[in-house]
Amino acid sequence: MGIVEPGLPRQLLSEAMSYIGKDGDVPVRSMPQAAAVELGEPSIASCPDCGASVRRELLPFRHERRLLGYFPADVCSNGHEYFTEESGAAIQAVARMRKARAFRREGGTRSSRRARSPRNR
Repeated sequence: MGIVEPGLPRQLLSEAMSYIGKDGDVPVRSMPQAAAVELGEPSIASCPDCGASVRRELLPFRHERRLLGYFPADVCSNGHEYFTEESGAAIQAVARMRKARAFRREGGTRSSRRARSPRNR
């Protein structure tokens, strides 16, 4: 677990020594723990498709293979997913924001884009 000196077996370079602890191990920083967030009760009592019990979870939402974020959803034990109305509104807001950001990155306004369009020439 270090940088070996060329030509000398099992000797470490001096720049690697600062990373090795007194016990000969490389210390690893502990990752910060995320606080548990209460997601609330499911908005439906049972799954409309199969009738199984439902629990609330954070699920990733992707649009065109791009992750928009993690949003609360009701998930049944068979894997059916139902995003809440609040999650739907948040997903739409994130999608609008990303679309506006991409539009600004292209560097144009709608009127200037229409003027440059081959259909308007």
